[in-house]
Amino acid sequence: ALLIFDKIEHSAELSVNGGQTQLRSTAPWIFDVTLKKGVNKLSLRIASSAGNEFFRCFKEELDPAGWKNSYAKRFCQFERNDKTCGLSGKTKLIFLQNE
Repeated sequence: ALLIFDKIEHSAELSVNGGQTQLRSTAPWIFDVTLKKGVNKLSLRIASSAGNEFFRCFKEELDPAGWKNSYAKRFCQFERNDKTCGLSGKTKLIFLQNE
């Protein structure tokens, strides 16, 4: 089957039935999944941008450890923007015929 999302910000990891895992960091947001007959468990983890992760890492880990870098200090002056992190639009599941 194909699992299609209109929009994911900013990256996604899809697990199917606790096993099969796929990662996407750019559109198109299409996952090729193998489903079993009956009930299936789909788990979608969405993460914010890499810039937001660097900001968190610098503030919580690198700066307290004494890591210094002029670029990192400038980078952290920008506002963190997790407001757009998530899933929006429609989600479609398209079943493909077995050949």
